[in-house]
Amino acid sequence: MFPFGKKGKEACDERLKLEASENLLVVTERKTFVKRYRKVILLGLCVTTFIILAFLWYYCRPTDLCFGKDGKQGTCMDISKCPFAFNVIKEGKKPVFCDKLKVCCVEDYIPILDERHLRPHKEETTTTDDYSYVFVTPSVRGFPTTVDGCEPLTNYSMTAPYRISFRKCLQYQDNFVFPCEDSLTPYMGMVRMNHCNWGPETMIIGGTDASYGEFPHMALLGYDSPNNEWQCGGSIISDRFILTAAHCTSSRNGGNVTKVRIGFFRISQTIQRDELYYVSEIHKHPNYKSPYSYHDIALLKTDRKMILNRYRVPACLHDGSLINDDTVTVTGWGATDAHSGKTDTLQKVALDKFSDEECGPLYSSKRVRNMPRGYESTTQTCYGDRVTGKDSSKGDSGGPAQISHPDLYCMYLVTAIVSHGKTLGVAGHPGIYTRIAPYLSWIESIAWN
Repeated sequence: MFPFGKKGKEACDERLKLEASENLLVVTERKTFVKRYRKVILLGLCVTTFIILAFLWYYCRPTDLCFGKDGKQGTCMDISKCPFAFNVIKEGKKPVFCDKLKVCCVEDYIPILDERHLRPHKEETTTTDDYSYVFVTPSVRGFPTTVDGCEPLTNYSMTAPYRISFRKCLQYQDNFVFPCEDSLTPYMGMVRMNHCNWGPETMIIGGTDASYGEFPHMALLGYDSPNNEWQCGGSIISDRFILTAAHCTSSRNGGNVTKVRIGFFRISQTIQRDELYYVSEIHKHPNYKSPYSYHDIALLKTDRKMILNRYRVPACLHDGSLINDDTVTVTGWGATDAHSGKTDTLQKVALDKFSDEECGPLYSSKRVRNMPRGYESTTQTCYGDRVTGKDSSKGDSGGPAQISHPDLYCMYLVTAIVSHGKTLGVAGHPGIYTRIAPYLSWIESIAWN
């Protein structure tokens, strides 16, 4: 029986009916509200979702990647390091900026070897670090990658009969110009970085200052004399050897060569410990006889392994294959004219190749005392300027004459070594250079024995 009687039961029923009616009214009003403002609610949810996704994309995006105006993928980098940006500006256009200091640097094509360009050499039998090659078309910073690391620029093969100097050249490009490093971007893994130091005017303008890192194989040779400490140049060809001229291994005023300086730009810079190395062995070519200019080539072994990086990259060596060396670039810290001394900043000068028919009469045995057999075209060549008198100088001796490697992007091919000349800076009077190709087997037997 209901505790409050019949009237109490009726009152409770009325109360329940009232609450049910109120609940029904609330539900109806909610449905009406949702129905009336459905579009507004959906729009608000979409905007909120978009804002959240945009926030997440901004903070989790791969910050190095970008896209140019044509939709091609590029890399955000300092404008001074992007040749592509210079070309765009020269065309009167505006590059795509990532921020106030960085532009989206897009490079359409970086040529890497395929097997059609390789140079087999029958005499080479070693199988250490042999390569076979694949053709890849990487962007400036974004070569194909795998989960564990980068796809190689080359595929290794234990049967490839290519010269060891050529294989080492590829190895240096892989390790120091396009090294495989952590991208520092979430989920990107390892990527190939672009550490090429070439500028838009590399190997074009001569008789002017080079830029820092533009010729990363350059070396400067030091002697005992405090008054004439630095005299000759050279080229890094491995982590233990410098290629130079044989007559640079000793100096009348400075004694024997004792040290090597690498990875710097100006002589006046403070010498860092990893820039200075001492000479432990001198390998002059066995046929070189001072004071004659024949076989003027030598190798210097350093007291310890040189620390290599993007600013200290060994050069490649010409193997005698067909190349276009009608114009070469000679680099060094030598005098810029006949009346000045060494320069503080590394210089580069573009020189023309003179034919053997032109060089022979200029360097006949009757005209040059230190060439009793005259000009020898098999081991020597001539570079100079027919019009302006641009030339290498005494301080450039031992340094390289080079061209851009015809097959490997951002690598130099040393074709010859500065040996000597008759008259500095006179138009039509080229200097004598020692060819690399005739001595390559000798170089390989010492540097990579």
